[in-house]
Amino acid sequence: MNDDATPGSAAPTYEVSCKRRIDQWHDQLKAHAQAPDLHALRQIKAAIDADLALAEFKIKFREADHAKAWKWWTVALPIAGSVFGAAFGAWVGHH
Repeated sequence: MNDDATPGSAAPTYEVSCKRRIDQWHDQLKAHAQAPDLHALRQIKAAIDADLALAEFKIKFREADHAKAWKWWTVALPIAGSVFGAAFGAWVGHH
């Protein structure tokens, strides 16, 4: 997700953006340590919860992509093995 991209520059990865947001939240929490503001803390909590939900979605999405790729490997590998085995058998049979 390229949520921090600027025109003409490489967009940061989602992981880099997460690190930046975590650092911001850490700074905000440190700022509220001496004089807690309940409203501000609830806003920070809501932002963290939303980000965690997005991160969980991204993980599930990536797992689903891997599952799709794995499905094709389970089809392609036996076919390739059969073709290779038949070619090798034919070659051995002629020698």
